[in-house]
Amino acid sequence: MKFTALIAALFLALPAAAAELRVGNAVDTATLDPHGSTETNTLGTILNIYEGLVRRGRELAIEPALAKRWEVLSPTHWRFHLRKTKFQDGTPFTADDVVFSVHRAQELTSEARPAVRTIASVEAVAPDTVDITTTAPDPILLSELCNFYIMSRVWSEAHGSQSAFTPTRNAGAENWATRHANGTGPYLACASCSSRTRLGGTRTTATSPRRPS
Repeated sequence: MKFTALIAALFLALPAAAAELRVGNAVDTATLDPHGSTETNTLGTILNIYEGLVRRGRELAIEPALAKRWEVLSPTHWRFHLRKTKFQDGTPFTADDVVFSVHRAQELTSEARPAVRTIASVEAVAPDTVDITTTAPDPILLSELCNFYIMSRVWSEAHGSQSAFTPTRNAGAENWATRHANGTGPYLACASCSSRTRLGGTRTTATSPRRPS
């Protein structure tokens, strides 16, 4: 499944006004599922909607995203303290969403498996705290997590999207998350936007600025 027109318009989130920005990619976007593709152009769309625990900054250094800070309790035991925010549907972001997303990304139908392949267990020790245990010391865990995005457990379960669908290898079954999105990022999927985005010839969503939570 591909977008036949990627994003017709993006609107910049400015303090006083919004300005229209038209963008295009060399190839179509395959999916809106953050665990359904690792293709660069597809992720270029997804990372505007979804966030990970950490990300790369302007100088490519690792910086906080949904995790405001972290600590290494032992060579294989990491603790992440989470930022207080909400998903675009208003659902609070909690540690349960991280646990759900790690398990979802580790499934065979997911393309995000390489980013979480060394994670042996993940536990919500508090609503705003997650513990991750790796199979062995992993000095590049934070770097890998830059390529892993968090989904809402409540939203995914409500829409039958507990598992990823990878269109490039037809792994799994297409579901709601293939053509719809609900992240914590600066842009959101808006079905009522005047600009159109098409996925496999079916009108789905356009991207517009998200108001701060």
